[in-house]
Amino acid sequence: MINTETQVQEIVNVFEHKSGLSGLKTEVKLRTCSTVCKIFVANPTDRLFEILEESMEEVKRKFDIDEQLVVTLKKDSAGRRYSRCASNL
Repeated sequence: MINTETQVQEIVNVFEHKSGLSGLKTEVKLRTCSTVCKIFVANPTDRLFEILEESMEEVKRKFDIDEQLVVTLKKDSAGRRYSRCASNL
């Protein structure tokens, strides 16, 4: 099984490719019984959640994915986008 960080990166890469989005910010939190990854998007729609599910299934077929890994979408605030852009200056 690949490590959690690699699993998350692979899922995000497939999600970005399938959705046409790029440079998405993620946040990973370790919980006692699971690992939660949030992928921040401007507007999480049903379509994007479907793409995320497809992406996770694709990565699961490719690798032995940790069943305790939870990946979800979260609305990205304007402040978060601004601070990410400002850090690139």
